[in-house]
Amino acid sequence: MPVDAMPMETWIEPFDPFASTSFICEGTPYHYTWYAPQDIAGLIRHMGGKERFINRLDNFFEGNYYWHGNEPGHHIAYLFAMPVNLGRHKMGT
Repeated sequence: MPVDAMPMETWIEPFDPFASTSFICEGTPYHYTWYAPQDIAGLIRHMGGKERFINRLDNFFEGNYYWHGNEPGHHIAYLFAMPVNLGRHKMGT
């Protein structure tokens, strides 16, 4: 069944956050995990706090998932510069 014909309460199964899908353009669900530019602090809370957020961000880059040609993900590299990370990455003198 096409995604746009599915009832809103229906989960897509099996769900693979790394797979390209017909309902997402320019990325995968994993890329869009980071797309909350209006509320990064809320995203951090939703992911379980600062440490878990940083670990997931590290895994994203270490797993070579970052794709700068992917417009919805341009901001992801800048998440390392967020104030929540100042203790980990020196921001200059």
